[in-house]
Amino acid sequence: MGVLPIGMIRAMSGEVKAAIIGLIGVVVGAGLSIFGAWLQQRGQTKTARQERLEIRGTTIGETALNELIVARNSLQVALEGDGSTSDALAATREAVGRAETAALTLPNVNALHMRMADVFKLYSARGWVGAVRGSFRVTWQLNTTIESIEILAAFLRGDPLPAPSSWFVQSQRKVEEADATRAARALTAEADRKGAAPS
Repeated sequence: MGVLPIGMIRAMSGEVKAAIIGLIGVVVGAGLSIFGAWLQQRGQTKTARQERLEIRGTTIGETALNELIVARNSLQVALEGDGSTSDALAATREAVGRAETAALTLPNVNALHMRMADVFKLYSARGWVGAVRGSFRVTWQLNTTIESIEILAAFLRGDPLPAPSSWFVQSQRKVEEADATRAARALTAEADRKGAAPS
């Protein structure tokens, strides 16, 4: 069916014109109604997905926070002893491992992931001042655990993530300096070894 010529439309009776206009209105109205329903459904789906992610994030965050509190308490028990209570340190390692897994799987929180990854990396730093043992090591791990508790608690409250503490910044710098020194020594040793090798 082609487009009706203008003269033919003018010649139509008022009732036919009204019927055609009514039909066009019904078609347009139905199309808009379907489009509106689709938009509404899409919005509801996004909202429901966002709510599921928020619930999941809160649950995972609380799990990680609880594990970090267990780790903090175990480290405090180790400090009260000689700093090497093997049961307390084993419990701490396990709790921190579970907390790290949970914290790094939180949905849609890249800033939190980066901060927590930095804390867990610092927690695991070893040997930057020689043999890190005893109460010094436990204090180091306790401070990083407290740092991670503060970050995660702020996230769960919906507050902005706190700035790194001065202890954290200084400790991170010490580890980076020690890593750079170790890398330089390794390169020097490698160069010396290659220079001493017969050609």
